[in-house]
Amino acid sequence: MFFFRKTPLLFAALILLAGHLFAFAEETISDIKIDGLRKTRDSYLQARLEKYIGIPAEELDMRAIETMLQAEGIFESVQTEIVRAEDGRCTLHITVKEKISFIPLPFAASSNGNAMGGIFILDTNAFGVKDLFVFGGILSNESKMAMANFSKPSLGLLKPGYSFGGSFAKAEATFLTLDEDDVLAYDSVGFSVHGSVSDRLTEHSQLSLGAAYNQYTASDEVTYCTNSYKSESYRAVYAAASWGMAVHDWNGWFLLEQKLSLESGLRFFTDRSIASTFSGQLCLERSLFTPRLRGMLQTSGTYRRNEHVSQLGRGSSVNVVILPDNFYSAKLFGTGASLEYAFAKARIALFSVYAGYQSAYSEDTDGAMRFTHGVTGGMKMYLTKIAFPAFAFGLAYNVPLSMLKYSVAFGISM
Repeated sequence: MFFFRKTPLLFAALILLAGHLFAFAEETISDIKIDGLRKTRDSYLQARLEKYIGIPAEELDMRAIETMLQAEGIFESVQTEIVRAEDGRCTLHITVKEKISFIPLPFAASSNGNAMGGIFILDTNAFGVKDLFVFGGILSNESKMAMANFSKPSLGLLKPGYSFGGSFAKAEATFLTLDEDDVLAYDSVGFSVHGSVSDRLTEHSQLSLGAAYNQYTASDEVTYCTNSYKSESYRAVYAAASWGMAVHDWNGWFLLEQKLSLESGLRFFTDRSIASTFSGQLCLERSLFTPRLRGMLQTSGTYRRNEHVSQLGRGSSVNVVILPDNFYSAKLFGTGASLEYAFAKARIALFSVYAGYQSAYSEDTDGAMRFTHGVTGGMKMYLTKIAFPAFAFGLAYNVPLSMLKYSVAFGISM
């Protein structure tokens, strides 16, 4: 009799428990709320985050969301939380603090006596949808250059982005061998206009197609050592295709990146000659022992065939700083491994020191391939409110060349 008297109560309890279990099972993200936006449009971020609608709250990877927003490059800080309602509906609540995106950016740099400086006016979040425009000029002891560019990112498959711009430069170019001997010097004037379209194939990969027109006038016709490169004037159309993929991981100190990019292009000169270019880059970064310490491995290469001397690659094109500043090569490959430790983080800046080892395999001006290697080290300061290194100082020593280099940069990364 006791069991039968208690049966209605047991059924009610079971129904109530089942309701709670059902509500828990149905806790999915039904809404996204974003606080702290000042310039960025809410609709832009809602479009980037809409893939999280309908995902069970317990399966939501909050770190992945913070990483994606940090990778946008426009936020100083990101905080995420899930707000649950009694009916089982959940809201993904995001609070952000935006970086300064409209920047009149003065910059200066010096490396072994080669100095440069200038100013750029840029907006990394134009119209609140992460469009980018930049215009300004660079002045160095060898050249004067002015440039302007506007780009709109692709927001997804069949939602293409685009970029267009141009530049004008006047230079007194000097070319060196690996042993820092002068081999070519001439004056030149040139300009270029370019445009491209891009489409995000997946969340982490993108394909781009571009074209450019180049016109270049030089003062002499001087052969670049034993190679067939000359500094004569030319007009050419350049067509290129590039593909890249990148995966990021925000650890609270660094935005770690794993990236692979490939590019191939053809330059069609008005004398009916054709030059070809191929380049690639692999970058791997990860935390080691603590989020403050990141290990970095980079491998880059560029190969140019029949290219004009003004279009040859230099150390910066393959992320190698142990080569002479004015050394250019048609075949240039570099790799490097380094550690960077963030030793302090203030409200306005992050301070770090780094050390690494680099190697380069390149074609010298006599046509021979040479291997060089050396150590690098220095310190950097990143402003947390803007997306550029505020200050950097570096040293590099090339062992086979017995060459010590220094670099100091303000407002740009070298």
